[in-house]
Amino acid sequence: MKKGIIFSGLLWLLLVLAKTSVGQVQLCPVFQHYEQGTQLTYEHFDAKNKLIKRTFHIVASNIIEAGYHTIRFDQTTRNNNGIVIKHEEVIFYCKENVIYLNPIHNIPQEAYNGMENLEYEADYKLMALPFNDLAFDSLPEIDLSMSLGQPGTGAIMDLQFLITDRRIGQKDSISINNTLFHATPFEYQTTTRTKILIAKKTYEYSHIDWYDTKRALLLKSEIRNKNGKSLGYSVLSVYEKK
Repeated sequence: MKKGIIFSGLLWLLLVLAKTSVGQVQLCPVFQHYEQGTQLTYEHFDAKNKLIKRTFHIVASNIIEAGYHTIRFDQTTRNNNGIVIKHEEVIFYCKENVIYLNPIHNIPQEAYNGMENLEYEADYKLMALPFNDLAFDSLPEIDLSMSLGQPGTGAIMDLQFLITDRRIGQKDSISINNTLFHATPFEYQTTTRTKILIAKKTYEYSHIDWYDTKRALLLKSEIRNKNGKSLGYSVLSVYEKK
């Protein structure tokens, strides 16, 4: 596949309780919370609690297509001055009690600095998130490889991205905008290795995403360096159903 690179922070929003019958894909009951026009906004902060950007999500469609129940989000990211810095479509797929999404959206932005407008070729499988069974204490690893460059000129950068140590933690309470939620943490490690000619770089981070599992809602995400120091976090600020 080839397309222009426009990436955003991690958006893992949905839990799946769907069942598939022979020859027919049934609706995922939890998707009723994401009817067309539903809006979500996330505020992103750096390690010093300074607001650096906001990400706005609007449900563009919620339909059955190509054998999956899919939800398409129109996603726009603005800096703290309100200027649009990214715009893209994000798709979630649901089938047989599992959600699937594109792991490319999880690659850290640092890996692409200066290369946002290049074309890419990527080899990967959709990332499966069996959130319906919270008894899982570990989830499969994700491996992705990518080459970036200009059409017809060959690769400028090679990239390998790994998601490992994926675990579901114990349910706990978390306060978001003075509201207390019962949340389930999902923890994982990411490693990104890039190569430009002979120059190589490695980025290693740990992540925690907290979900309100009853409403299939991402409440907060935090990223830390390999020493455990927080590098920033994102929190839900608006959840508005149509």
